[in-house]
Amino acid sequence: MSDKIPRSQFSTEALRSTEQFSNSDLFDAWEDAMSIFFRPRKIEDIGVREKFCIPSYERSLIDVFLLPGMLSAQVSSSGYHFSRSERDIAKYNDDAFLLTFWEDGHYCETSNKIERNFSTGNIHVTDLTRTIQGYSTPHNTYGLFLSRELLMDLELDVDRLHLTTLHQNRPVVRLLRRHMFELHKEAAGLNSEEAQAMTESTSIMIKTILSLKEHQSVNACKLMQRNQLLEVRHYIDNNLYDPNLSPEKIAREIGVSRAQLYRLAEPLNGVKNYIRRRRLKNAFYRLVSPQHSTKNITKLSYDLGFKSEDAFRRAFTQVYLMSPKEARASGLQAYYYLSSIKEPVNKLALPVGDLLYKQWMDDLFS
Repeated sequence: MSDKIPRSQFSTEALRSTEQFSNSDLFDAWEDAMSIFFRPRKIEDIGVREKFCIPSYERSLIDVFLLPGMLSAQVSSSGYHFSRSERDIAKYNDDAFLLTFWEDGHYCETSNKIERNFSTGNIHVTDLTRTIQGYSTPHNTYGLFLSRELLMDLELDVDRLHLTTLHQNRPVVRLLRRHMFELHKEAAGLNSEEAQAMTESTSIMIKTILSLKEHQSVNACKLMQRNQLLEVRHYIDNNLYDPNLSPEKIAREIGVSRAQLYRLAEPLNGVKNYIRRRRLKNAFYRLVSPQHSTKNITKLSYDLGFKSEDAFRRAFTQVYLMSPKEARASGLQAYYYLSSIKEPVNKLALPVGDLLYKQWMDDLFS
């Protein structure tokens, strides 16, 4: 098994060179390949096509690397209308943000009759739980998909990040832009441990720059609730091995009532569910990470509050589609190949383009 991080690509040029496809066939393939991110539609207005030099042939590329908890993507195309509707949001259910650096080209966002122009050199933030609509010129972009959970540690209102711009006149934005570009260009040579380290440093850089962008006014009550939720999350993470960890104990330690705790924990899908998810995730990383010595599965299951190793194994397998023993044997490669043991979804019946990134989006962000 290769230690290189997984890569998934789609290219209309590759399809064109493999077999004679019509422009219509190529667009249908591109639409299916791109739909998990944004739904493309041809720009029919001749005046707009001439103004933005949109060619008559289909030319599109998607190139995605799977990093631990993050996707790096290069997307190029010949110019389209792009949208993400309420129906798309419900269908794909990706609770993620996209940071996009436009190396060349131009995007005009037209949602809610407010026109916003995303231009070359800047970095733009898109919340994939929100609708978008707009059109682009021929372009080449580099993007990072990251979870809302990663940004929740910040002292800012993440719900207001949608369609914000990090301007290239700031040195820190130029640093991030170069980092995004180089990370994608060098990703093919990274092994799993290097990818883990790069993901951590990239996350820190992004969170730092977004924090520096503050001048957002946040409602004091919302800020207090968000800080309390953050305190709840930190308390749970710091006490995963406490056999008495319960909603009652958390409420008592945080200083809120049970009813308040349950209201605070609504974004976490409930306190008990969140504790279970965090325990299983902790178990996964302890089993596969070379930095941890935890190899005794029986001890780990009891330490994390499961009544038996069998109960732990069933819960772990249900989430990760591999047993704790299989995860331990695979090491860090277990993280990357979760997708490979699932049936591909909406796999395109064409000779080129595995579209594994569709499954990765579902694994990471749904």
